Amino acid sequence: MRRKINNIIKKTAMLFMTAIVVAGGISDSTFSVMADEVATTADNTYVKWSKNADGKFLNGNGQVIEGATMKGIDVSKWNGNIDWAKVAASDVDYAIIRCGFGDDITKQDDTYWKKNVKGCEDNNIPFGVYIYSYAMTVEQAKSEVAHVLRLVEGHTLNFPIYLDVEENTQAKLPKATLTNIINTFVNAIHNQKYEVGIYANLNWWTNYIDSSIANNQTWFKWVAQYNDAGTAYKGVYQMWQCTSDGTVDGIKGRVDLNFWYGPVRDRSYNARSVILPVKPPKLTSPKP
Repeated sequence: MRRKINNIIKKTAMLFMTAIVVAGGISDSTFSVMADEVATTADNTYVKWSKNADGKFLNGNGQVIEGATMKGIDVSKWNGNIDWAKVAASDVDYAIIRCGFGDDITKQDDTYWKKNVKGCEDNNIPFGVYIYSYAMTVEQAKSEVAHVLRLVEGHTLNFPIYLDVEENTQAKLPKATLTNIINTFVNAIHNQKYEVGIYANLNWWTNYIDSSIANNQTWFKWVAQYNDAGTAYKGVYQMWQCTSDGTVDGIKGRVDLNFWYGPVRDRSYNARSVILPVKPPKLTSPKP
């Protein structure tokens, strides 16, 4: 019975939005986002991963995400041409942009890196960076450091530089080797006075990344776990990647969504202009 009532509420909301579209009050692309993500509880209709009337972010179940201060996306060439003006007009507060992958070779630069950075800079969207790691040795980790530093030169970052650790070949490395690789990267970036962090999914944080890294509060932690409630990661972290199935006006197809748990940042914040060592805020998100 409750499901039937919820379906009626959802259909009514969609008919209402359709009427607005016909009247010219909302774009077709915005309607597709809203219609796809509108959901219901027993008490009300809400939009997943958006703000409620009190200005607090809601998870996929319509519950407040405690401590979340900003909503972000992470993008790469796989997201294609992005209309950053439309993104800026949406409820997205920041972006984490892939600069490339692996060794410092120009053909391994993300082909949309420059375009995405310009889009953020032109539209006053705070942004950070990630590089997808293939490093199997300390020397390759050093090359990935050089890769990032080459591409961020001349740009003001507002969020950390993240090392994306999830490659299957790296999972087969001895933990000591993987630890040396990660430490080589984060220390080198840190020594250049940038905020730096590690991205990994819950399985990697739990089973592959050494506790000496996970418990080091100098490094920012970005945890991926896709569900409607929150991540079950028990450590300290500052960003949660909640889904790869998000929709944002200005981006064709699906996009990763994230929530930031630190103080609100804008383009005036310089993620390199920091006093080191710096410790990220000790915040955690709600557990599922």
